[in-house]
Amino acid sequence: MEDKWTGARRIGKDVCKHFEGCHLVSYILKGETWATIGWGTAIPLSQHPRKITQAEADQMFDTAFARKEACLRKEIPAAVLDKLSASALGALLSFRYNMKDQVWLSPKCNTRLSLAQGNMTGFWIWHSKWVNGEAGPLAGLKRRRKVEKDLASGVTLESIKKANWYQGQF
Repeated sequence: MEDKWTGARRIGKDVCKHFEGCHLVSYILKGETWATIGWGTAIPLSQHPRKITQAEADQMFDTAFARKEACLRKEIPAAVLDKLSASALGALLSFRYNMKDQVWLSPKCNTRLSLAQGNMTGFWIWHSKWVNGEAGPLAGLKRRRKVEKDLASGVTLESIKKANWYQGQF
């Protein structure tokens, strides 16, 4: 049987990979100040255009995911994280991977502040607001946030996959 953090990593990576998709050639989303490559890895515009192999994409993802997990463990008290299930931690890892550091670490980031204080209700309220792209709410981010919230509430990843990751609900 896997320990809680191993399970959380497996779930978080699965959610990230599903929603990020893998792009072996860098791209820039409208209005962004960085490029994206691999499994949602941000790179400086100066490195765009760039092409990588699948192995490089996987390595970049594993490195970035591990860094985001390490940051999360420093940012949120262990007493708060210890109360979460593997699924809830996996959801949190997916969310943290998707958040830019400068936004997440902002003194005004109510999502992080609620979580750090152990206010899970407040956290999930703020969490659900992170669905906007430049032109407004994005269906993919709405689905991702629903998946993360449902995982935290006890819905299994397997049942979410059977529901086709809530495709078409938004």
